[in-house]
Amino acid sequence: MATDKTAGAQQVGVFFFFCMLLSFSTMEAYGKWLSQTFPVLQVVWARYTFHFILIVAVMAVLRLLGRGPRFHRSHRPRAQIVRSVFLFGMTFFYFHALARLPIAEATAIIFTAPLIMSVLSGVTLGERVGWQEWCAALVGFVGVLIVVQPFALIAAMTGNPDALPPGTLTGVAAGITGAFLFAFYMLSSRFVSVVDPPETGLLYSSLAGVVATSATVPFEWQMPDATGWGMLAVIGGFGALGQYLAGFAFARVQASKLGPLTYIQLLFAVSYGILLFDTVPGINTLAGAGLIVLAGIYTYRRTARAN
Repeated sequence: MATDKTAGAQQVGVFFFFCMLLSFSTMEAYGKWLSQTFPVLQVVWARYTFHFILIVAVMAVLRLLGRGPRFHRSHRPRAQIVRSVFLFGMTFFYFHALARLPIAEATAIIFTAPLIMSVLSGVTLGERVGWQEWCAALVGFVGVLIVVQPFALIAAMTGNPDALPPGTLTGVAAGITGAFLFAFYMLSSRFVSVVDPPETGLLYSSLAGVVATSATVPFEWQMPDATGWGMLAVIGGFGALGQYLAGFAFARVQASKLGPLTYIQLLFAVSYGILLFDTVPGINTLAGAGLIVLAGIYTYRRTARAN
């Protein structure tokens, strides 16, 4: 009976994780679509501001019902702030990449973050990084090169701007920067996840995004009408929903089992690219993404066995 309950809980956890991936993919596709109407910085501001409002509202209701602990109190506030800055930076650069690249290519680049984290863990956390991890990271890097077409990038940088669509160079640079920041975010999460509940991290990360964007968004502000406000609120809702679903999923299933499923998000990205933006990924994108997926799954499996 206990085994049946455990299996049932894991199935529910996998379902929540699947819904989380769909929620985040929808948020990213929606953010790309919004960036055609509003400045990217304003879209990022909306993603964090409405996310923060929803979190505060939920926590207030829980407190009124006597069921909510004091999530705003962190045992490692400085680490939470640093972690939140990394997440904001990742979101900022990733949304810039989404605005300039096909969604499948931008997603493939950002998905190198687990490989980067695996290598950086040796430098930042003192963990042993074996030759297998280095080889997996190298395979993932080759996958990125296939996706971004380096020869076309070089041609574009050396005086042939017609070699690539406008904005591609900026988009690739933004995507790679976002991947590194995402890796640092995941590394810093190890310092806070052992002492603070996930809700505390949600509160800190959303508040950091609100503060960072509110200071600069007035310079690029485009006043939305009532419909526009609703459109901007939706992206924050998807972000909050995705992070809450992540908490439910990881509470029921080990991260090492859920990790490889993350790459399903690439399928969602390809689907949204075809349905919403009429962009069918080329052979180079599919081949490069395949290498990134294989390298990532291999890294997750090795980590699971080591643990």
